[in-house]
Amino acid sequence: MSLRNIKKLNLRRLIVTLAVITGIIMLINSFYASYKAQERILIENRLQLNKAYASKVAAATSDYLQNAMQQLRYSSKELSKIIDIPHSLRAETHRLYEQTENFDSVVVINANGQVLATSPTNPELDGKVLGTPGVVEALARKAPTISEPYVSSTGNLIIALSQPIFSAAGDYMGYVGGSIYLRRNHILDRLLGDHHYSDSTYLYAIAQNRSLLYHPERNRVGTPVGDNPIIDAVLEGETGEMIAPNSQGSPCWPVTRRLRLRVGALSRNAPPTTLWPPGLTHDRSSQRHGPARSGYSGPGLVAVATDFPTADRTG
Repeated sequence: MSLRNIKKLNLRRLIVTLAVITGIIMLINSFYASYKAQERILIENRLQLNKAYASKVAAATSDYLQNAMQQLRYSSKELSKIIDIPHSLRAETHRLYEQTENFDSVVVINANGQVLATSPTNPELDGKVLGTPGVVEALARKAPTISEPYVSSTGNLIIALSQPIFSAAGDYMGYVGGSIYLRRNHILDRLLGDHHYSDSTYLYAIAQNRSLLYHPERNRVGTPVGDNPIIDAVLEGETGEMIAPNSQGSPCWPVTRRLRLRVGALSRNAPPTTLWPPGLTHDRSSQRHGPARSGYSGPGLVAVATDFPTADRTG
């Protein structure tokens, strides 16, 4: 074979090789572009599902708290008429406790912080003057209040809902309060913890002071959450979606949703390797109508998060 023919053959092989390499590169680019487009679509669809889910959870949680406060408000009006009649006072306190499962305990406290009645009955508290954070806040505000989490005089980690009691003349007489025990099986615990899907999705709730109000790992309830851009955002009143590490450094896709009763949000976190689970939402209308409508001070149930088998439950 002549040198000229060899050069032609080598040139032909070079052209074919370059064409094949070019084709492979274009195919890889096509696959990558398709993958990124599909990933973007899946993420957007996932966040939309998250929005729908969080909206329902936030609405249900807000409605539960709203109903509990309405119960206390009605009882406060009745108590204002009978606060000086011990047997009637105790009967109304028991009625309020037994009416629903909204409260783990009910207490009536006068303007000096003295316990007038409890349900379930607790003789150790009757007549005692309390100085716990929830009592001090309720007496100072003389207004409907939902406390931050604190340890009660009986040693339980609670949040306390309260309504002031005023006489017909408008004099402040004390308040009636209902407690929710955060480390026990309660209606709020079931509301945030029971879900009808088969993955390991879970929710968590965070108070305004950054302590966990609810978490599926109960030993974490009441513990503070450290630096977290998601929580920082919702505590500043923001809602929406964000891709950021959670408090333990694991990547997640949260969606935040404000509650009506307090500056806070529901947030859903998920590892970016998982694209398919059910999700959560935000509704900016709650920013306009929530606090003004309810007039309550309280802990914000701020975050709802999800987790899957590929990641630890980190909140």
